[in-house]
Formats: sequence, C-alpha cells, structure tokens
Amino acid sequence: MGIFDNKIAVHFSRADEISDLIANAFNLSAPSGAQTTTNLYVVRLSGDGIAFPDFEWAREWIEACEPIPTAVTSPYRVFFDRNQGVIYCYDEFNHSAVIVLRSAQEIDSRSLITPFRLLWSWIASAQSVSIVHAGAIALGERGILLAGPSGSGKSTLSFGVATSSSGLFAADDCVAVSTTRAHAVYSRVKLASDTKTEIMGSTVHRVPDHLPEAHQAKPYLQITGNEHWFLRGVELAAIVFPVIAGQTGHYRLEARQAQRMLTKDSQRELFGGSPRDTIRLAKLAGALPAYRLLLGDNLGTNIRALEDIVGR
Repeated sequence: MGIFDNKIAVHFSRADEISDLIANAFNLSAPSGAQTTTNLYVVRLSGDGIAFPDFEWAREWIEACEPIPTAVTSPYRVFFDRNQGVIYCYDEFNHSAVIVLRSAQEIDSRSLITPFRLLWSWIASAQSVSIVHAGAIALGERGILLAGPSGSGKSTLSFGVATSSSGLFAADDCVAVSTTRAHAVYSRVKLASDTKTEIMGSTVHRVPDHLPEAHQAKPYLQITGNEHWFLRGVELAAIVFPVIAGQTGHYRLEARQAQRMLTKDSQRELFGGSPRDTIRLAKLAGALPAYRLLLGDNLGTNIRALEDIVGR
C-alpha cells in the first residue's frame, strides 16, 4: 500500500482475523517508483515478547489520551490510545512505525473498520500530504471535497451521489490530499444502520458487510476497486461545506472563512494536526472556490444544488 509517493510495507506479527480485518481496510495501492518506503509493524501486547520502558514521565498525556508532544519524544511520535487499546510510535527519519494492539479478546473490532487515522496522518505529513476528515466525489470531471464536522451530512451526501448515479464516489470520511489531488484512504464505506434496503436497490446493489462479533457496529461496504461508481482519487475543483438546514440552498464562501473552517473541522479527529498540515490546508482552501451547501430533506434536491455549484 502507499500514500502518493510513499510506499508503506505492513508487517504483521501473526496471521489471524484481526490482521485480516486491518489488512483489508485500506485503499492505498502501492505507487510505482515510490520515493520512500515506510515499514509498519503491527504487533500484540501479549504473546509477542513486547517490553516497554518506564513511561511514568508520560502519565499526563497517557491519562489525557493525547499524543505526547513531539518536542518531548523527538525524533519519534508517540500516542497511547487508551480508548481503542492501541499504542502508536512513528520514526519519521528512519521511516518506520509500530502499532501495538491489545490481545484479540480485548480489542473492540469496530475500531478496526477504518483504523489508525492518526498514524496515517503522521506518515503522510512527512511526505507533504495531509490526511483530512472529509469526503470526496466527482460530478462529471470536477472533483469536490466535502468538508465539515461529524454530523454535517457529508457521508449521506457523498454516498448518495453514487447510489443515485449522479456521479462517482471516492471517500465519505477520510482522504489523503496532496496539493489539489484527493485520494481515498480506506476501502470501506460506513453506512447508517437503516440504509441496507436503499443500497441493495440502488446502482451500487450490494449487501452491506457486518462484523459478526460486534452487533452494534455500523454496517459497511468493502470496496474491491472494481466498482463502476468508485474512484481511487480525484482532482479537486471545489470545496463544499454541507450543513443540515431543513432546506436546500448554497452560497459562496470567502477564502479566509473557508480556510478557517477547513483547518478547524478537517483536523479535529487528528488532535488539530501539525503546523505543516494547517499551512497546506490553508493553501488548498485559498486555491479552490468554496461553498456552503444547505441540506434539506430531499437527497435529489441536495444533489442538484451540488451540481449547480460545480457547474459555475
């Protein structure tokens, strides 16, 4: 797998269902002629002979569930994710990373449907690429970045474009962005629990996948890359910030406002991102036209408003 010019070689300490769930999560095809190779090792806390130094000095950040500041851990990036039971360590200069997982019995498999976003952001940022909490679609030949906080309607709108044959789908929640090119990170699309009938009856015509051992998890679609409605990447022509408003409409945003919105909302799940990410995203928002899209109750009307935006 890879992120633009960076090849990522993933090494698992064991072969089991957890490793398979992780390995099939990504749509990061290895680039040809990659400039850099990052080796990622996925190991288990128990049974793999893992030994840790004393981390008492890091208790403040561990208990707060925050990444340890780079000024403290340089040249490494370190995060103890107590919520998911994962430890991340990344060495930017030697291009290597380690993910330590709890035992299979202690892992919440729901967290592995679209996993390790923070680590991908570290690896990508070192290569002048940003991992962005956003969706990406294409209407005709014009790519659109759908940005905004969770609950703003990005996923429903982005996948609705695919199910209605109005356009093509790249990602609903996470993309890698380099300059004005957006690439899907995950090969899975999380779905609302009540969309199974809609998906099966649409142009997508697929039975959603489920985690058999996690009945409360959202259903999802596993993307193979051969779907007629799916794009691995898209050249962006506009940024759209949807918001659920009860009625459909849209208006143009000033560049400064778009920059504030994009850098704030798209990096929230990455603890604000890095200063380099902030600069890159501000440049992106300054280079592309940006719009606020008001979402009403009718998906078709919302998509027509989106088509009106890119037709300008």
